[in-house]
Amino acid sequence: MRRTLIACVMMVGTAGCSPIAYTSSRFPVAPTEADAVAIYPFVLQYPHDEADAYVRTNDLVRAFRQQAQGVLVVGPEEFRVTDPLKPPREGSSLVADASMLGIRPERTLVLRAQARRKEETYRRKVTDFHGNPDAVLEASWTTHEVVVELLTLDGTVLARTRGEAWERGEEAREDEPHPRFRKAVGILVKELYATARPVARITARPGTSDVEVRDTHRRFFALPDVARRLPSEGAVERDVAELNLYRRLDEPVPAAWLGRLRAAGQGVVVVRAGDKGMNASLRPGDVVVALDGKPVLGVASFERLAARSPRVASVYTGEGFKTVNLGPRGGTRLAASHSENAAALVASLIR
Repeated sequence: MRRTLIACVMMVGTAGCSPIAYTSSRFPVAPTEADAVAIYPFVLQYPHDEADAYVRTNDLVRAFRQQAQGVLVVGPEEFRVTDPLKPPREGSSLVADASMLGIRPERTLVLRAQARRKEETYRRKVTDFHGNPDAVLEASWTTHEVVVELLTLDGTVLARTRGEAWERGEEAREDEPHPRFRKAVGILVKELYATARPVARITARPGTSDVEVRDTHRRFFALPDVARRLPSEGAVERDVAELNLYRRLDEPVPAAWLGRLRAAGQGVVVVRAGDKGMNASLRPGDVVVALDGKPVLGVASFERLAARSPRVASVYTGEGFKTVNLGPRGGTRLAASHSENAAALVASLIR
């Protein structure tokens, strides 16, 4: 099956009807039953720094979680990818880490994405009423060509979407230099998930949303490319720089939380506590670093561990680390907000 949306061609001085065009394909394969999806880091096939790759991977994870609510997700921080072009069974640690991750390889799919970038320029000569050369109009833009696929661990592609996003330099913002690239990722993932449904039967887990959490993203701030951008002196200047970077991740945080996010170094931060159960145990701004002694690496690992009804949580508050009793098993159930992301974070457990 093939579905297509064609955007108008960008002309000088205008973006036409739409800055994004995409096609989607579903392949003639037998339906696959699955109950987990592992997300690969975004592969950028053009010169880029580690921060760009992290941001695009974060966009990919967020986009999928928004579409596949209740689906068990394995975040890119939880396994290794040695060769993104090989079948996942060979090019990643998903099979070797299956027991630790709590997944079954035969019921696990992989979401992977890659993008190329090209710079383009359009020139047109303009004449006056007498046909004499009058001026040359010029427009330049950046095109991102994006491919998103859903496949089995054996490498069988179930569905694929391809798209292009065009944007001009004046559209760039300080917190997002390529806003239409980000938008294109969301559109392509949404279309992919809809296209794949007949052949990718993914079981969603019913759950509650007692507490809403999001990544602390401290691994992002530890990247050399990011660390070099942060002021070495001046607490206020560093705070402002970090807050701007959180906005680039499209996940702003209150300035009052920065100190505890830095101190915790890993885990997820509570954005909103529920009106029962967890409300008495966790408060907004608390950083959950482990559940039942198992490290929380990001939103995805938090959600999978929380689904097991853990007894205790290791939490960093404004007063330091503490252990929070979550009640007997089968009682309080935690669940991450499906609108939040499972991007990469450090795996060391706070002792």
